[in-house]
Amino acid sequence: MPDTEEAMTDIDARALEEISDADLQREVQRRFYSRQWHALPAGEAEPKLLRPIIGIENRTAQEVFDIMSDRIRRSALIPAPQSPAPASAVTVSDARRIWFDTEFIEDGKTIELVSIGMVREDGKTYYAEVQGVDYSRADPWLHENVFPHLQGGSCLKSRDQIAAEILEFAGEKPEFWAYYADYDWVALCQLYGRMIDLPKGWPMFCRDLKQLAGDSKLPKQTGTEHHALADAMWAKEAHAALANRDDTTRDG
Repeated sequence: MPDTEEAMTDIDARALEEISDADLQREVQRRFYSRQWHALPAGEAEPKLLRPIIGIENRTAQEVFDIMSDRIRRSALIPAPQSPAPASAVTVSDARRIWFDTEFIEDGKTIELVSIGMVREDGKTYYAEVQGVDYSRADPWLHENVFPHLQGGSCLKSRDQIAAEILEFAGEKPEFWAYYADYDWVALCQLYGRMIDLPKGWPMFCRDLKQLAGDSKLPKQTGTEHHALADAMWAKEAHAALANRDDTTRDG
C-alpha cells in the first residue's frame, strides 16, 4: 500500500477547503480507492467503504487515510496479516460476533419478548416476532412506537422455533453485543430457560455498546427506530464507528 503522501498527492488542500464537508469526505474517499484499484469495488463493499466518517471536518489527512485503510482491511479487500494460531486457540471464525436488539413488554417484574433482530459480522441477519404475545399488557408508548413496525405473517414464530433458529444463526461460540443491553440480554436468555440452561459454548454475559462508548457521540440512526432488526444493524454500525475512533486515537 502506498504511504500517506503518495495516496493524497493528487488532492489539493486549498481546493478541498472550498467544498462542503460531505463533498470533501466523498471526494477524498473516492480518490483514495480509485488510486488503489482504478475503480471503486463493486457490490456490497462500496457503501461500506464510503459510509460517513464521524468528525471528518476535524481530522487530518493522515487520520482519514488510516481510517480508510482500516476499512479496506475489515472488508477483506486487503487481508490482514495473520500468524498461525495454536490448535487449542479460539480463532476469529470460532467466536462469531453478533449485534442484536429486542422489543419487549415489561411491567417491573417480568420481561416478555415481542421481537428480536440480529446481525452477524458477515452481514447475515435474523428477525422474528413471538406468537401469542398479549399486547393488551403493553403501555401506550409501545403501542405508539414499537407495534406499528411489527411485520407479522411469516415473521411470527413460537419461542421454541425462535430459540432453535437463533442457535443455528449464532453458532456455538457467539460474542453478543447490544446497546443498553440489560433487558435485551435477559429477553434473549429466557428463550432457553434459566441462565444455566444457555446453549453450550455461549457466554453468560452480553457486551454493552453503551459501556464501550461512554460519553462518545454515536452516529445517528438512519433506519427505523424501535424495529429490532434496524436497531441491531445500527448497533453494528455504531460499534464500527467506535472502533475507528479507537484506532485513530492509538495511531495518533
